[in-house]
Amino acid sequence: MGDEEKEMSMLVIAQRKMMRRMLGVTILDHRTNGWLQNTTKLPEASSRAIERKWTWAKKVAEVDVDRWTRRITEWRRWPWERSTGRPRMRWRDVFIAYFGETWMRAAASDSATWRRSMKRHIETI
Repeated sequence: MGDEEKEMSMLVIAQRKMMRRMLGVTILDHRTNGWLQNTTKLPEASSRAIERKWTWAKKVAEVDVDRWTRRITEWRRWPWERSTGRPRMRWRDVFIAYFGETWMRAAASDSATWRRSMKRHIETI
């Protein structure tokens, strides 16, 4: 399980816990997750979080190169400071997987492709 999947799983668990609390239901009542979702009619927090991440990435890609948000996103660590073990997944790695290293150019230029890719990514999580 990757970092993003783990975070989304924790977010879904927390949301369900809050929904049970809102409805006054405990785990011992044996209510299904579907029942909780249908009763509260709340949108799923994980898909909303992913959508907001992709929307923010598009905004960052469209800002001027001199803005600090853009500089922080494009910043790379020194290569000789790498710690042992597998590197942690970076914020932009999801976008690099879909569009390659030029993901900012893709986000700034083609809104339709960006939105389709976002929806496809939400469906896979």
